[in-house]
Amino acid sequence: MPRSLRPVLPVIKVTSTFGLLLGLKMPRLGAVTSAGLIAYYAAAARFHLLAHDHPLLAMPAAACGASAGIALMNLYLPAIAQDGSGPT
Repeated sequence: MPRSLRPVLPVIKVTSTFGLLLGLKMPRLGAVTSAGLIAYYAAAARFHLLAHDHPLLAMPAAACGASAGIALMNLYLPAIAQDGSGPT
């Protein structure tokens, strides 16, 4: 990852934390945040592999991405469907 982009990483993590928490009241925001986190952590895992790191070093990113996927599928999407605010 380019050094110039590294200061952005904590900002992404903090704002995504707020997105997930606010998503408990606004499920669409939680769903969008979860989807973004899946992409973010998939890219992180891929960057580890492209850097020829040991595959175990990509596992935390993969686990965080999987957790975001679980939150999306089990928490936010059912809340959107129950609320009736899903796509029409």
